[in-house]
Amino acid sequence: MKDFRGIAIAVVIIAVAAVLFFGSWYQIDQGEEGVVLRTGAVVGTEGPGLHFKLPLIEDVKEVSLQSHTETFEQMESYSRDQQPAQIRLSVSYHIIPGSGGKVYAEYGSTENMIARLVEPRVPAIFKNVFGQYDALGAIQQRAKLNADGLAALQAGIGEPLVIESVQVEDIKFSAAYENSIEEKQLATVEVQKRQQELAQQKVQAEITVTQAQAQADAQVAQATAAATSVKLAADAEAHAIQVKGDAEAAVIANRGKALRDNPGVVALIQAERWDGVLPTTMPPGGAVPFLNLTPAATAP
Repeated sequence: MKDFRGIAIAVVIIAVAAVLFFGSWYQIDQGEEGVVLRTGAVVGTEGPGLHFKLPLIEDVKEVSLQSHTETFEQMESYSRDQQPAQIRLSVSYHIIPGSGGKVYAEYGSTENMIARLVEPRVPAIFKNVFGQYDALGAIQQRAKLNADGLAALQAGIGEPLVIESVQVEDIKFSAAYENSIEEKQLATVEVQKRQQELAQQKVQAEITVTQAQAQADAQVAQATAAATSVKLAADAEAHAIQVKGDAEAAVIANRGKALRDNPGVVALIQAERWDGVLPTTMPPGGAVPFLNLTPAATAP
């Protein structure tokens, strides 16, 4: 009986020792941080890997350092021009490595930190940013709105979190405002369409004017060429007449000069052209034509 009791006690001791021994080792996965508690108080943090803790008096709480995204549905706000809006906003963040002890000491858990730090501050901070934009600007400048919201949240929340990104996923305004925006856009499209039509008409008019001017220029050039041709022909004809007249006048002048210089040439020509037949009848006292029987004067 005593031997059995001793064996039982030994087994219990061995079992307790095994539990204490194997329970003193723990593992931290990648992307997490271990917060070491000693009798409930934070005494340090451990990174990924296999670690040892004092049995019974130390405990380890794991804190995730990975990126998380919190989405805020139907967050109500007002634009600068007093337009009510419902916003769906996504915020991505992670805990700064080495801050696990602070998270546990101040908030007790990651969930409590999100509930006390992120959920109340994000809407309040982002509403202030959204209020700096008018409704149309918030729609047209979405990227700038995201950047301004990110900068404001990084400055307003701070440690132990890092705000990675802010994304405005949707903005809904009142039905009346959205209808007015749609009507304004339709009017803008109509104005642009009308401007394009007027521009096309102006171009067509300019083409017509250009074609008419080209046709008129061609007609003027043709008429000018014809007039020039007529003038040249008239000038050539006048010049030919003048040359011919000048030539005939020169011949006449030369002939007259020759006759003046040689009076006997006329008689010679007459004699050369006489056929030798005398007239059958002659008036009383008349002379025989073409014959001058007076001896020619001898030159001295």
